[in-house]
Amino acid sequence: MRAKDFRNQAWEMLEKRNYWMFFLISLVFVLATGASSFIVLFVVGALMVGHSLVYLRAFRGEDPKLETMFQPFATSYTNTLVAAVLTFVFVFLWSLLLIIPGIIKSFAYSMTKYILADNPELDGYEAMKQSEHLMIGNKWRLFCLQFSFIGWAFLSILTLGIGFFFLVPYMTAAETAFYLDLINEKIDKNKTIEEIEVIEL
Repeated sequence: MRAKDFRNQAWEMLEKRNYWMFFLISLVFVLATGASSFIVLFVVGALMVGHSLVYLRAFRGEDPKLETMFQPFATSYTNTLVAAVLTFVFVFLWSLLLIIPGIIKSFAYSMTKYILADNPELDGYEAMKQSEHLMIGNKWRLFCLQFSFIGWAFLSILTLGIGFFFLVPYMTAAETAFYLDLINEKIDKNKTIEEIEVIEL
């Protein structure tokens, strides 16, 4: 599928569910992960996985809930912490060579948070390896999807950044649709979360 297809799926899901709850969840997520503090390193992994979990459940038929974003702190905190730290270290080391290798690696590990959201018992490093496998031949597709939001990003800048709080739910939903396409899960909005068997990689 093309970037336009993922954007359409994202917008359809956001319209069907409670968009303002997604806005609130993304607002909390951006503010929490954007804080300039060393302690952020110890919470960002769990928050990223929890943020992804909200969108995965929404696509699978469940309404968004703020408390879902904090679920990984209780179910998979160590795994999310390992994944966050290793991703930061590996991308940083690759970036020391040149900027481009670091960007490529960041795309390679980009599905780690979704994999951990679907498989909280999975080791953080194993989730990263599975993300690398999923993204073989798909990094350019994800780049094109993200680049397709460039116009919205410029508009958000013109609003002194306020627009990004509205853009983040749209972009995250589109990326979630991209992940579901990678694992070949059909999006059926008539199903509930209990009726869907999570696909383990």
